[in-house]
Amino acid sequence: MKVHVSGILSHYFDGNRVVDGAGETVRQNLDSIANEYPRAGRLLFDDGGDFRHLVLIFAGEENRTSPSVWDEPVQGEELFLVPAMTGEAPESVAARMAGAHEHHEQETDSVSACGSPCDSGCESVCGSPCDSGCESVCGSPCDSGCESVCGSPCDSGCDSACGSPCDSACGSCPAPELRAPKRKRPQSLIPEYRQEAVSFGKNDFQRYQNNLVLREIGVQGQKRIKAAKVVIVGTGALGSSAVQYLAAAGVGTMKLIDPNEVALENLQCQVLHTLRDLNRPKVASAKDSIRNINRDIQVETENVSLDAGNVEQLFRGYDLVLDCTNSYKSRYLINDAAVLLGIPWIFGAVYHFEAQVGLFAPDSGVCYRCLYPAPPAADLLPPGGEEALFTPLPGMVGSIEAAEALKLIIGIGSPLAGKLLTIDSLSMEFRSLALVHSDECPVCGNTPSIKSMSDFDEEDFAVPEDGRADAPIPTIEPEELARMIESGERVTVVDVREPHERSALRFPNAKVVPIGQIERRWREFDPQTDTVFICKTGKRSVFAAQTLRETGYQGPLFSLRGGIDAMKDIMFSHEGAWL
Repeated sequence: MKVHVSGILSHYFDGNRVVDGAGETVRQNLDSIANEYPRAGRLLFDDGGDFRHLVLIFAGEENRTSPSVWDEPVQGEELFLVPAMTGEAPESVAARMAGAHEHHEQETDSVSACGSPCDSGCESVCGSPCDSGCESVCGSPCDSGCESVCGSPCDSGCDSACGSPCDSACGSCPAPELRAPKRKRPQSLIPEYRQEAVSFGKNDFQRYQNNLVLREIGVQGQKRIKAAKVVIVGTGALGSSAVQYLAAAGVGTMKLIDPNEVALENLQCQVLHTLRDLNRPKVASAKDSIRNINRDIQVETENVSLDAGNVEQLFRGYDLVLDCTNSYKSRYLINDAAVLLGIPWIFGAVYHFEAQVGLFAPDSGVCYRCLYPAPPAADLLPPGGEEALFTPLPGMVGSIEAAEALKLIIGIGSPLAGKLLTIDSLSMEFRSLALVHSDECPVCGNTPSIKSMSDFDEEDFAVPEDGRADAPIPTIEPEELARMIESGERVTVVDVREPHERSALRFPNAKVVPIGQIERRWREFDPQTDTVFICKTGKRSVFAAQTLRETGYQGPLFSLRGGIDAMKDIMFSHEGAWL
């Protein structure tokens, strides 16, 4: 059986994205890959053999994460391991037909496939006016009121349980118990009194004409957008497109939260900012961009970091929160605060060429901790994708976040609530995974342990697991490493970056060992010599040193603080040029 591995986990599988499992059940396949890839086994199971719940497990579209179903035979030939980061199976013919004919429930009892009354002059599924006397697929006139196998009028455009229109003669839905439930129009987040209080200015009808002519939005929907109050946490790569599209759509009030300033390296993915914004707070730059789109939008800025002490105060009174931080800590903070406050939130996460989008609402029955009850230990997973991102990917994900936000605000479509959307931009594959509620969830389960933000443990995001915080990987300052090298002291510098990174900026006389090879090459390291691991920013180097330590290696290990980025201005005498 093929086991598909997300890129963020490939380090545990010797860089492979697809590995071969063995057996007919989830348990057999997990045991086989744990035996073949021991580091993957430590990722999946703790020392007592219990599942860590750091990944979701899917067999096709079926959620098999719970160990209680691991011994059931798997239908199909593929398993998918979906980690906290930061799919949709091939469509069937029936699913495509369902999508083609999907429409919102109308006030009239008899509507055609387009959603209009049958005698309105609209066209039926056969292409003729509904009252023209043409025959539907069942052989009766389109306006005759005949009933299809599901009991609805043949020209009603309803969907049967198989996903095909009831008048399509699919023949697969003869039994009443198989009838699909009627779709209900999603409820808007915006109360009616707030919508009615909104008025349009003289330019609004022209500004929003693209939305106003859409039947699903119209004047009512645009007023809801203008009445909405949205918090966006993070105005970097993910926030750039989310902020701009929500501003363009006309969201009335936006609160922007971000503690950082604009740096040159941000500009490759963070299209909200420009060269003129360098060294400015990102929230100030974002506010200027919003004003250049629509000066009627009320913008509040908070140049602060989220923490357990301020998150509820920052969110209270808003309709919706977008997490655009690509940060584990912020994601758990936002989840817990949103559940406690009873407001929906949307997250996006990116890693290299992969991404995830999820929506969690009070009525969806599932929150982020239902998926991943606790964050990964600081030394268990590689750092997030902030160091290397495919430039267009955050824009795609931020745009999807904005689209989901607008759907909730207006009350249209099928929101992502209860689903996780995964994206692979290299293959351009999108998969929608159904999520399930956990009765043991620490924030929304039957006996929650997190009942206020005072219960949020910020130390979970800094302390390595199993008490290893007592022996952290020590760091070495860039100036000290430069002095050791210049003075000829005995030291081994190990560059754990990938080949394409080294080609852009090399480190002189470093031993090259990509991070995925450290465990199997541990014999190459001399325990009598100081070993300093280096990477781009000093995050992967800590993980690399910890990996080597877990092999039983006893020599002195260090991580370069700040990585190679912190040594760019240091000149080595034997190099004759800047590093």
